[in-house]
Amino acid sequence: MNYEEPHRIVEFETMHCDRIGQVVAPTMILEGIAAASLIPFAPTTLSLVLAVIGAVLAAILWWSTFFIQVPLHNLLQHGKNTDTINRLIVTNWIRTIAWSVRGGIAAGLLFSS
Repeated sequence: MNYEEPHRIVEFETMHCDRIGQVVAPTMILEGIAAASLIPFAPTTLSLVLAVIGAVLAAILWWSTFFIQVPLHNLLQHGKNTDTINRLIVTNWIRTIAWSVRGGIAAGLLFSS
């Protein structure tokens, strides 16, 4: 499917939103549970601080996903809009940075124990 064609964007976005939700929702729920469960079991002050920062980043990820990216994808299900696509690309950096930092924190916690 060539999603570059303006008349195909609705079909592509509908398919994308239906499929991605099935993968992302359970994964984000598990990530939230994991982030929150690290806090009470942190063995040191440093690991507690890292666990809290990780949980805050997970909350930012959820907020960004549900209040920025999902509404933008919903708009694209009504037709191609270059401004909406550009906003989606720019605001995805919130999640890219948060997940990258969370990955570093997870690695730090893993290798510090």
